[in-house]
Amino acid sequence: MNKDEEKAALAAHVRRWETYGPELERLRAEAFRAQSEEEHLRAIADVLAGPIEWFLQGSRPDSGLVEQQRIFGKLCRS
Repeated sequence: MNKDEEKAALAAHVRRWETYGPELERLRAEAFRAQSEEEHLRAIADVLAGPIEWFLQGSRPDSGLVEQQRIFGKLCRS
């Protein structure tokens, strides 16, 4: 695909989003409003589960964080 074809494809993609984006957003908002509070809370919990799990596990010895802190500690003492 040459530059002109790439530009034309991107322009067509933008036009499609301009055309269909508002309708897709309306459908998304409608589906959101149709959910119960419990479903909203479950979705929030799902989003937060990963970061919370990561935080609760703490740093792993193989993550490099321990070594990084050792190096930073040496630099601060210098």
